Amino acid sequence: MKRGVDAKGQRTESLVSVSITEGTPVKVGDPVTIYTARPGGPTLNYFDVAPDGRRFLVHVPAAPSAGDSPKLVYVQNWRAGSR
Repeated sequence: MKRGVDAKGQRTESLVSVSITEGTPVKVGDPVTIYTARPGGPTLNYFDVAPDGRRFLVHVPAAPSAGDSPKLVYVQNWRAGSR
């Protein structure tokens, strides 16, 4: 994860990927940005990588509707549906 501040002074967060090649010495490739959080949007404090390494689960808070109280949605066995 890479955190910084853009030219407008807004916080930025990005997930980056690098290739790693075993050997002596170990070779680390250049970072490639694979996801950038929107300014003012959800942070990347809570995320997980799927076992296949190809997908991410990112915590995104729901925007409350006028007059709504906070809600909790519980999803059981969410991984079972992705097989």
